[in-house]
Amino acid sequence: MARDGPEELCGHIFQIGNVVLGIPRHMSLRHPCCVLKDEGRRLGVSKGTDLRNLLPHMRDLYITVYPDATNGLSKPTAFEPFLREIPVRALFPEDHLGVLCPADLRRILEAVERYGR
Repeated sequence: MARDGPEELCGHIFQIGNVVLGIPRHMSLRHPCCVLKDEGRRLGVSKGTDLRNLLPHMRDLYITVYPDATNGLSKPTAFEPFLREIPVRALFPEDHLGVLCPADLRRILEAVERYGR
């Protein structure tokens, strides 16, 4: 995917295949992921999952984002407070869902800083 600058993808949400994320296929085929870090050929993403799939004691660690007019999510999605590294070639324009609002992006970045790396 062509990019104009290193921060251009930060906050964008894409559907990413489980194979790329290192998740067994039987769980589902893809997950929404928010790009948080762009290092050229590698990206740091926060994987999202359906809020209903989280155990109650885990909900405080994850950041819940609700669907809005710009993020492209179809249901409340819980994003992990840590980064997974994926190759930039795993992103495809047709898998782009939308962009997080600044407040949601800030909440995820703060959680990654606090709990992740």
